[in-house]
Amino acid sequence: MSYIVKQKIGKHIYVYEATNHWDKAKKQPRQTRKYLGRIDPETNSFIKTKGVRGRVGMSVKLKASRDYGNIYLLEEVAKRIGVSHILKAVYPDKWREILSLAFFTLSLMKPLYLFSEWASHTYLPNQKEMSSQKVSKLLKELGEDDRSQNNFFFTWGENARDTSSVIFDITSISSYSELIDLVDWGYNRDKEELPQINLGMVFGEPSSLPLFYSLYEGSIPDIVTLKNIVLRLNAFNIKSAFFILDRGFYSKNNIKLLVENNIDFLMPVPFTTSLSSRIITKHMNTINSPINSFLYRDSVVFAEESVIEIEGNKFHLFLYLDKSREALEGERFMKQILEIESELHYHHKKKPFNDVDEVKEFINSIKEGYLKYFDIAIKGTNLAIGRRDGLITETMSRMGKMILITNSEKLGKVEALSTYRRRNEVERIFDAMKNEMDGKRLRSHSAEAASGKLFIIFIATIIYSAIDKLMRENNLYDKYTLNELLEMLTKIRTVELEAGPVYLTEVSKKERTIYELLDINIPGPP
Repeated sequence: MSYIVKQKIGKHIYVYEATNHWDKAKKQPRQTRKYLGRIDPETNSFIKTKGVRGRVGMSVKLKASRDYGNIYLLEEVAKRIGVSHILKAVYPDKWREILSLAFFTLSLMKPLYLFSEWASHTYLPNQKEMSSQKVSKLLKELGEDDRSQNNFFFTWGENARDTSSVIFDITSISSYSELIDLVDWGYNRDKEELPQINLGMVFGEPSSLPLFYSLYEGSIPDIVTLKNIVLRLNAFNIKSAFFILDRGFYSKNNIKLLVENNIDFLMPVPFTTSLSSRIITKHMNTINSPINSFLYRDSVVFAEESVIEIEGNKFHLFLYLDKSREALEGERFMKQILEIESELHYHHKKKPFNDVDEVKEFINSIKEGYLKYFDIAIKGTNLAIGRRDGLITETMSRMGKMILITNSEKLGKVEALSTYRRRNEVERIFDAMKNEMDGKRLRSHSAEAASGKLFIIFIATIIYSAIDKLMRENNLYDKYTLNELLEMLTKIRTVELEAGPVYLTEVSKKERTIYELLDINIPGPP
């Protein structure tokens, strides 16, 4: 069903026939408009006409109307953090296209070959037309130009202001392509049965802006990459960085490497280590003491500190306990144990298991990793299931707890926890990169094109990280996701007439509030 929309542009009011429809590609409602005429300002009557009267009696027809408010926000943020300036310096002939592809990546969860269609209804300043073939050509050129990529990383890292500490993390990007050299089988963090490339990214803190990334073969474990990252940081003149690492990097060799390079670090101790078992056992009866409690983000947390020695070096170690999380994890864990037992008995009653191996396979199909908590026996037609109480008790003793180790003497228990929790933002950014920016899988048919695509995603990730920080600081996530915010701002559109200036549709109070909260000037005509 269509309806009439009146749009004030400048001093005039134009009339359109609007029709709503569902966009299958974007999975959201969209609106198309057909220009009908204008309202006479003196009589307030509708004038049906093919055009509107312009200056000097010319007939002025509507040429185009494009999304603008979202692009204006992305442009302003890119300028503020300096990424557009550095792109222009490093890629003088390609920077506009790189930035536009990054804006597309931020706006839609779609492959880059769909850029042309999106660009046709989006206001992109000084943007050349780019067909899918031209996009592919650009990606290949970007991927082949390692020198310019490294130049960008170096200049961007050198201009980064907030690098008092860095967070280094690795994610897996799956690929269907067999033509990309780095694609290999290994530990897939998304649990997909596909080969992958490992992407390691360094984030500056406290800005949480990405500084650079490196690609590794999918079969190379995390700990092998650390030494190369240290060398790259030194090359980028970031020599006083504080490393915030995840538990995958914990090993005596990595700790030795960090100490030898005079790098301060903070990382969790995995519960699979003998050190964690000793620490939990040592503090089991004292961690609950009220004297160890403090308030962290409206939650009561308990913590104890100790000093340990590894390979002749002393480190500070913090054991944390969150009782609310302990209770939640414990209930979830025991509920899973009970559900597995119930499923086993129900299945055996309906269709008896033939042997123990079949029972083990069934347990793994319900919940991988839980087989170790059961003793299983089949005697005739009877199924006997026993719980391994010692192992279950040991597992539950770790719940709600975390152990952090650091060689910094500046961190207390509160500062250490707060510093490590910043990694949560990095995890969210990785998740957005892979699920909201078409970065979960590489469909490219060459290593060069895949490298070019990852560079575009990296630029988009920088801008995303900057906006994400602004939204968190201003509590905008209480009302919008980033995609919802960008989509809402598309209501601010440019209206281009065949003869005359480009107009901007009116900015609503809600849209003005968003720009003001983000400390961005209200947009005017481009």
